[in-house]
Amino acid sequence: MRLYIPQGYPAYSCYYHVTLSRETTAGSLLVSLMQHMGFGSQRDYRVVLQRDQGGSEERLSGGERLKDRVGSKREDGWPRLFLKPIKS
Repeated sequence: MRLYIPQGYPAYSCYYHVTLSRETTAGSLLVSLMQHMGFGSQRDYRVVLQRDQGGSEERLSGGERLKDRVGSKREDGWPRLFLKPIKS
């Protein structure tokens, strides 16, 4: 599954391919990504789900299992995950 990040030009043109195990939570994915990218606090970001192009974003809670919420990937590459900064 693709996890789009705010880096790149234009923004969100860069992504990671992530494999989700049954036990992967939004919080554990966020922690791993923050460590890998050397970002600041994980409290500054959230993981959101978009099921279709142009569709609304669904915020994922930290303890929520991603496989349960996301379901399976379709041929067209949707749904997708996005790392979004939390505006202060």
